[in-house]
Amino acid sequence: MTQYGFLSALKWRSVLATLAALLAVAVTMPTPALAAQPTLTCPVGTTVFDWDTPANTWVAGTLNNSYSVANLGSINYAISTTGGAWVTDAAYGGTAPFRQNIDTYGMSPVQFTLQEWIDFSTNAQTAT
Repeated sequence: MTQYGFLSALKWRSVLATLAALLAVAVTMPTPALAAQPTLTCPVGTTVFDWDTPANTWVAGTLNNSYSVANLGSINYAISTTGGAWVTDAAYGGTAPFRQNIDTYGMSPVQFTLQEWIDFSTNAQTAT
């Protein structure tokens, strides 16, 4: 037999068979079972707040409004800033924030949204 370095062909076959067996064991090792994922449910069902609902109005320029929402009760939107000036545009209903359906965002039918336009003087100013 021909020698390959210090091992004979027979020994190389033995080394290769051992490596193949080790690789087969590594590939077929059992994976741990994943825990069952819980099913999340809400006892009151699904609730959506929709600006298209006629009762969900917003007086232009106001920063705080409350609404009655089925299955939840009363919710409150309160907007505050750390500076800047609210933008006024009569085409959109006056001083921001305002409820509008002029910007369609590609939706059909057009949907109402609450628009917040603020002219900040620095990038450190925020609205929440």
